[in-house]
Amino acid sequence: MINSDKILFIPSIRHGNGTGHLRRCLEWSSELKKAHYYLPSEDKESAIDLKNHPLIKKTANLVRHDSEKELKQIDWKLIVLDNRTTYDVPSVLNKIPVIAIDETGPFRQRASYVLDILPSRKRKQANNHVFSFLNFPEKIRSIRPLKKILISFGGEDPGNLSQKILDSLDKKLLENYEWSVILPHRGNTEAIPNQVQCLHYVEDLKNQLHHYDLVITSYGLTALEALASQVFVLLFNPGSYHDQLSRNFRIPYCPRGFKKNKRQLNQYLNHAIGLLNEGGESSFKSLWSKMTIKHQSLLEWLEKMTISSESCPVCGSMDRKVIGRFEFKSYFICTNCSMKYMVQFMQKSDIYSKDYFFSEYKKQYGKTYLEDFPHIQKMGEERLDRIPIKAGKILDIGCAYGPFLLKAAERGFSAWGLEISEEAVSHIQENYPQINIHQGSFENLDIHHSVFSENQFDVITMWYVIEHFDDLKSLLPKLNSLLKEGGILALSTPHASGISGQFNLQNFLKNSPEDHFTLWDRKSAVKALKLHGFRSIRFHVTGHHPERFPLILKKILTYNMRKYMSILLGWGDTFEIYAKKGK
Repeated sequence: MINSDKILFIPSIRHGNGTGHLRRCLEWSSELKKAHYYLPSEDKESAIDLKNHPLIKKTANLVRHDSEKELKQIDWKLIVLDNRTTYDVPSVLNKIPVIAIDETGPFRQRASYVLDILPSRKRKQANNHVFSFLNFPEKIRSIRPLKKILISFGGEDPGNLSQKILDSLDKKLLENYEWSVILPHRGNTEAIPNQVQCLHYVEDLKNQLHHYDLVITSYGLTALEALASQVFVLLFNPGSYHDQLSRNFRIPYCPRGFKKNKRQLNQYLNHAIGLLNEGGESSFKSLWSKMTIKHQSLLEWLEKMTISSESCPVCGSMDRKVIGRFEFKSYFICTNCSMKYMVQFMQKSDIYSKDYFFSEYKKQYGKTYLEDFPHIQKMGEERLDRIPIKAGKILDIGCAYGPFLLKAAERGFSAWGLEISEEAVSHIQENYPQINIHQGSFENLDIHHSVFSENQFDVITMWYVIEHFDDLKSLLPKLNSLLKEGGILALSTPHASGISGQFNLQNFLKNSPEDHFTLWDRKSAVKALKLHGFRSIRFHVTGHHPERFPLILKKILTYNMRKYMSILLGWGDTFEIYAKKGK
């Protein structure tokens, strides 16, 4: 669970981005006793008077941090970044999980979680797109002839679009309609026609919009709030990017309105308002219906989050590139050590219950773990054949119900096991006295205060276990210390460069279990193991699935040809790794 007192909001206050980013962050954080914001005072690009702007002055719970030195004093748990275009966050926040909202800049590739709230061109690259986090107004406009028109281009209006629209109004438009304009904070009123009501700041504007029949604005929060109030909307945007967003959402807009002259704007306004008078209700019905959604609290959603380790599990680097995003997890590749890894946001509790080895195992393999026991033992014998050390002390971490250790004991090894599941440990204690079994998590194991000690084992095995750990930079040195010099570490794990990962990476990532934090291949395995004191690394690729080949190869290759190709190219979906301790 995220501690809401440790959430830091970073909204955009730059020239050209308006005040909408700050406004919605303030609304989201309004329920907090203290709402922490990073609003740097030295930001020369700031479009907002941070001392005197009404949005700031009326927010009693706002705690402002204006320097990186201040940020270092709090142990932040989460950053909510609503900055539109971000290149990087302050270096002191480098390893804090970031939820980037409607982010369009390079940081979108690195952010822990990308949440698109406004309809965007990049929806496929987001973890989630949730319209319901916007708290739309409840009051709607009554059906009536078009009469009252509001011009509002936010708290900044960087393209001076309000004045351009006002300059284009002819006598007919001014006389036939009641016009109002909301100017930016401290905007100039000298050039406004006498027939136009001038407003400087409207508190809680969204709940006043139903009093108007048409809102002229640019693509953004005010446009969506007006639609939710069942008000007509015409968009004049400050650039082509917003034109494209308007087109995607099918909101009427003036193409390249920011380039049009006074006469062209006047022609467009007369034509568009005329069409709205003729049949506006029917043409806007589908747009209005999109806005009828139940509000969801962003803060409640954030507080339910449980975020796994943020940095690379192997080397601790934050240099990374996103390779997949899903609702409750993101996948990255570390550009430093090449490991593919998951950052998880909603952790399932009690993953290793009895169901893990029975109903869940049967769902995946068609039989329970104990029913599959003979097959697992057979695989254990094959693995023992591949381990170069043939006698001594062997530790199987995550030994489950003990099939591998039974075969190791048969071959003369002193068999030791560590298992987190109480049911599995009890089963071994009751049935297999030849196994020295201990219950617990390897992560929490203190080798200086336990039955395990440094340089104790000749062989350590982890069969489909290594991927379950989210901190390999601590785990791999601990494994190394338990092994004798020249001892063998043997692992098996899903193969990120197998047939599934090679030809349908997104599906492979989507279906990867929620407790698999790392996805290994040969390159990342070599780097990870060498980094932590292992050498003589060998691989044995398993899990060949000709039926998982892409359709085009299925059409031209027989089943046996595909199987041979998979073996030849190492395209199995699982593989084993054998490494020796030593420099």
